[in-house]
Amino acid sequence: MMSYKVIAIFCAALASVNARSLQQTSAPAPAGTPSAVDIANFALNLEYLEAEFYSCAATGSPLPSSLRGSGAPLSTGCQKANLTTVGQQLAEELLKNEMNHVEVLRNALGSAAVAAPLLNVGTAFSDVLNAALGSPASPSFSPYTNDVFFLLAAFIFEDVGVTAYEGAIGALAATPYLQTAARIAAVEAYQAGIVRSFLFQANEGTNSDWPYQPTIATVVGDIAKLRASAAGGNDDVGILNGTTATLVPVDSQSLVFQRTPTQVLDIVTLGKGANGGGFFPSGLNGGLTQVSLGGVGGSISSGSG
Repeated sequence: MMSYKVIAIFCAALASVNARSLQQTSAPAPAGTPSAVDIANFALNLEYLEAEFYSCAATGSPLPSSLRGSGAPLSTGCQKANLTTVGQQLAEELLKNEMNHVEVLRNALGSAAVAAPLLNVGTAFSDVLNAALGSPASPSFSPYTNDVFFLLAAFIFEDVGVTAYEGAIGALAATPYLQTAARIAAVEAYQAGIVRSFLFQANEGTNSDWPYQPTIATVVGDIAKLRASAAGGNDDVGILNGTTATLVPVDSQSLVFQRTPTQVLDIVTLGKGANGGGFFPSGLNGGLTQVSLGGVGGSISSGSG
């Protein structure tokens, strides 16, 4: 299905994070304002999720305990994906990079790094697709079924990472971390673009890996709408607008979308906010959780998770 080789894009940028910078002492943040450590740990939660999914897809096993942190629970739904040679290469490349991201952030945060929370890398994906289709998918959806399903699952995450880092830039404007956040956001955009391009290519021809009545592009667009709805905004696009490709998700001024931590949380919990749900059944770990965040959008979950 995927006819060209995946290029290496992810590792170098996040490796530029200065291990000392996240541990620097600075003036106290105003009440209710997240600290740089809070934001970094929020990003670490998201990196745990991506790395765990890609580890399962590529190897059939969760992340090693050395990366998960002390006392971290095992995820639910982990299994090896049934991938073509190129699909396997993609999964392995993403896994390598996401594991490096987790390690870099954990090292940067030092003793302040949170452990991985409980992650759902199984039924949370089917909840999203069922909501996009408007009814339970038949056959039931699993991201581990084939290349196209794996790509669709990756699409759920990758654009969110771009908007999350872009949203963090404003909060980091007066801190030493602005440049690092901007560089990470750019790299996240590269990865999201690769996933979008593969999905666009898969949509263009007859694809035996796609058993559903709506086209791949239609479902991708519906997932984008669900993400926007869960975040309480209108900040997402699919890979087609009518017959025009929209491989670069931008607003009317061709600027990248931005999301606050609250909006990102509502997407990854499928609209359930700080109470947890979706990909984070028990919520996230760290400062940007129960106290400072709450649900703002409508649920896109079918009830599980």
